[in-house]
Amino acid sequence: MALSRGGRTTPVDSAMVRGLFAALLLERGQYVTKQRLVESLWDDPPRSALDNLRGCVWRLRRMLASVDPAAARKLTTIAGTRGGYALAVCPGQVDVLRFTELAEEASVRLRAGDVAEAGAGFARALELWRGPAGQGCAASRVLQARFRALEQFQLTVRERLVHVKLLQGASAEVIPELRSLVGTVPNRETSWALLMRACYLAGDLAGALTTWRHATEALAEEFGLDPSDSFRELHASILNRDEAGVRNSVLQA
Repeated sequence: MALSRGGRTTPVDSAMVRGLFAALLLERGQYVTKQRLVESLWDDPPRSALDNLRGCVWRLRRMLASVDPAAARKLTTIAGTRGGYALAVCPGQVDVLRFTELAEEASVRLRAGDVAEAGAGFARALELWRGPAGQGCAASRVLQARFRALEQFQLTVRERLVHVKLLQGASAEVIPELRSLVGTVPNRETSWALLMRACYLAGDLAGALTTWRHATEALAEEFGLDPSDSFRELHASILNRDEAGVRNSVLQA
């Protein structure tokens, strides 16, 4: 995690400050109570948690000021017994927020049938991904869950971009990407289905059927999951050599 302006980059070198910064950024400028921030940083907060939080806010302000004096003023304090903080940010200035916006816009275009624009939007979004989300941040289970949700969404965006490429006829070229996905995250049925489609459309019937076998074994033995109806329908389309059915298989992501 780092702050950048005018080509100058300042790393945020404290895990606690990184966690605080991430928690504030994810709120998109909304006010966050001190208690909620404490719960984002510690599963079992120490007695000094509020003092530690104030110290982190002070350090974060100094880091913001070192990049841009005006930026430090965007971190505001709300006074009172239930006081807290807000960090006024424009989503376009934060990679992960801009990533989310671009990906959501591309998803709307895909549902509308604008395949080319959807693919360009997904590609632009992924160029901004600097994962893993929350790397090096102090984080409670609450904040870690938000980071995991971002990671899962990033995988979904990768799958949607592959889906677009398959619709555009690029079958063989997406196979390495899909093999990487199922090797890294073998519980995602959508990635397995995309790999089956890619293999079949690239002329590798045996590879598609082998993928089905590996997928069902991995999902059942490692995760206790049965194939969904849409996954079974894709398998049936492959067995029946129904290229239209395979090509137009609905993306479940």
